[in-house]
Amino acid sequence: MIIPIIIFASCILFTISLFHIYWALGGKRGLGAILPEHNGNRTLSPGIIATLFVALLVALAALLLLMRAEFIPKFMPTIMLNVGIWICTVVFSVRVIGEFNYLGIFKKSDLLYFIN
Repeated sequence: MIIPIIIFASCILFTISLFHIYWALGGKRGLGAILPEHNGNRTLSPGIIATLFVALLVALAALLLLMRAEFIPKFMPTIMLNVGIWICTVVFSVRVIGEFNYLGIFKKSDLLYFIN
């Protein structure tokens, strides 16, 4: 039962990474639903480098998951793999909590189409 969940989670992470690459290369589809706006102005406007960096980190999180489940060979010591997984856990948890205004489960604003 756990194998389909790991594969599904990895596919989701790789898809999110591909979306970030698409946006970094100038794609516009879906931006209005993802980036919060206030009075017609984006409250968050990441640059190309930052967006590509996020894409890289999300893809790395998928790879860490696949390595931990031993679907692909490890290319790092187990301790580094475990530390990387804990870092991903903390980062994704902070992302879920958000910054209390426009992002996360405790946000005050309901301006995001994606969330509503």
